[in-house]
Amino acid sequence: MRLDREAIVNVMLIVLAIASALALVVSREKPTTAELDRRARNVLASFPRDRLKAIRIESDAGMVRLERAKGDGVEARWLLDGDPARVADPEAATGLVRALELLPFLRVLDTERAERAALGLEPPRARIRLTFDGATGELAVGKTAAAPSDAVYVEARGFGRSAPAIGLVRKALLDEVVVSPDALRPRWLMPYALSDLARIALRVDGHDIVLEHASGPSFHAASGRRVPRAALERLVLELSRARAAHLLELEAAKKALGSEPAITARFVPRDDRAAAELTLGGTCPGAPELVVVVRTSPNPAAYCVGTGLRDVFTKLPSALEDTAPFVLRADEIEAVALERDGRRFELARSESGFSLRGAETVGVDLDTGNRFLESLLDAHGELVPNPNPAALGLDSPVGVVRLRSSTIEGAPKFEEVVEIGRPLAGGRIALRRKDDGAVLTVPERAARAFSLDPNLLRSRRLLDFGPSELERLTIETPGFEQVLRRTGDGSFELERPKGLEHDAGLVLDLIQALGTLRADRWVAAADTGGHGLETPRARLRLELVPREGRPNALELRIGDETLGGYFATLDSKPGVFVLPKAFVHDATTPLLSRGVFVRDPRELARIELDLEGRRVTLERAGQSFVARDADLAEALIERLVANVTSLRAEGTLSIGEPRPSEGLSRPRITVRFHALPGKGSTRTLRIGAESTFRGVTVFAARLDGVQATFGIPAGLVRELLETL
Repeated sequence: MRLDREAIVNVMLIVLAIASALALVVSREKPTTAELDRRARNVLASFPRDRLKAIRIESDAGMVRLERAKGDGVEARWLLDGDPARVADPEAATGLVRALELLPFLRVLDTERAERAALGLEPPRARIRLTFDGATGELAVGKTAAAPSDAVYVEARGFGRSAPAIGLVRKALLDEVVVSPDALRPRWLMPYALSDLARIALRVDGHDIVLEHASGPSFHAASGRRVPRAALERLVLELSRARAAHLLELEAAKKALGSEPAITARFVPRDDRAAAELTLGGTCPGAPELVVVVRTSPNPAAYCVGTGLRDVFTKLPSALEDTAPFVLRADEIEAVALERDGRRFELARSESGFSLRGAETVGVDLDTGNRFLESLLDAHGELVPNPNPAALGLDSPVGVVRLRSSTIEGAPKFEEVVEIGRPLAGGRIALRRKDDGAVLTVPERAARAFSLDPNLLRSRRLLDFGPSELERLTIETPGFEQVLRRTGDGSFELERPKGLEHDAGLVLDLIQALGTLRADRWVAAADTGGHGLETPRARLRLELVPREGRPNALELRIGDETLGGYFATLDSKPGVFVLPKAFVHDATTPLLSRGVFVRDPRELARIELDLEGRRVTLERAGQSFVARDADLAEALIERLVANVTSLRAEGTLSIGEPRPSEGLSRPRITVRFHALPGKGSTRTLRIGAESTFRGVTVFAARLDGVQATFGIPAGLVRELLETL
């Protein structure tokens, strides 16, 4: 059977891809082409890194002895003095090996004519001995050269060379390989993750804290109560992130600690690895802004670290009360089963989101499912010290919640169970954790997550349309109506109020927000009153381009304010939901143009200004303006014209007749714009009292002929006043 051309090409591409992947794996630790070119002048002519077994460095800074841990491959663990309990800092050891491998000669000398004693090579000031499988090599480091002054004499013996080689090496590069023992001491404080630990024992300012691993990610205090997972994760994370600012000798560190150190900590792993033991306290010698930490196991060492680490320990005792019902995180939960009053449903993750299994199986979008899980996990309450099960409705629980996870290390099938008590006064409920038997009461809003309310799993998406699909939008608020209509060219025009221009930016923002409108949460299956929807604060009517499966006309009603937003209802979606405050503010803000005061200076013949009694008239003179009856510099006139013709409103303060509080009957600033012939009529701008618009300080301003008052940012007004 013959393969067609396409099949042959596909086979060849697959073979090439596999070969490339294998080449990448095989060569990832091999020198690059550029490195091979440099290696021709390397001090160490041959450097089989995977066969390197030991490094010995002798210098005035001390003796360094590194041995590769047995069984380690290319990514080696290096042991200080060959002691399995003393692992060298991985980054420092890797950097040392790399620096040795690539160390280059600046210039190679004639070895036969070289006088070693004169070059400081007999005896050398430092020696580096490398041991490979079946071979050794040695570097001798001499004195600094006279020229260039930043180079040092070095002699290399072995490393694939048939004869010794002497040359000059840059001092900066040599400093990377002639290192002190401190440079290779590990600077981490604690090598374990929280999931590695079986026990944590602390003594903090005289208080003993013992925490034992219970199951899954749960730890219990000596009282048997579960402690907050986040608090322990933060402690372990801060320890793993902390890096020593200074290294100390153990004896000096113990002296700085004093006879009674403030903090001791012991972290015992679940396996047979050595416990991590730390002592913290005392001021760092020579660095009073740091504190001393001594690690007695593993890898005994002493460091100076920032005081922030001490704060993590000292704050821990007050953070060990767990008021949450569950210990799992949302991304760890694969399924949740909720039983209550004889009914049951299960929410399980699926490929595209979640699957809700009850009387029937339906899909739940990812965002809605995750928000439901978060509502369960965020249901914090108050721990009950001596709970009375009968009084709390837990003598015969009305329901139970089970969270299941298979992602917890060491617990492939972890299940967390919480029992639900009968409803209490004020809508509260009591919950009992099976993990530690603790009982907590949660408030009404949090308690809702433990009901079987189907609204909790309703999609929050309310509307889905593009700007081009909106034909007409009517917005009614008390005493004011706005009507937007799409024109034949696809733009919008403001039908009502008549005679005013709309703000294109505000209109587009609102339409886009409507087209992707989402509820913050659902609160009721139907409006039974109490939401302020009978006499809404706003009513939005949308007329859309006909589309299958969607009504052409929709009405959105916005009612009373509530926690985090406003109650609302949409006639195509039965039920009451909460809309975010930001959207409601945008939907009830007049869509009038914020550029109503902006003028083109090229169309003006004269500008008359009255700035708190200081009057000036600017008249056109060719392409610029001059001051009449005033001696003003040309730059000042240009600044005045630019400022007064570019005033842009922050937003609309009111519609209709001006209000007394706006201070426009006795304005602080009056500006009359006199247009050139054929460029319009004279218009008067008045700026009155100071006010606020959405937290921004503004001044009320009004243009004659426009039945609306706008807010101009206070900074623009003050700049105008300070010009004269």
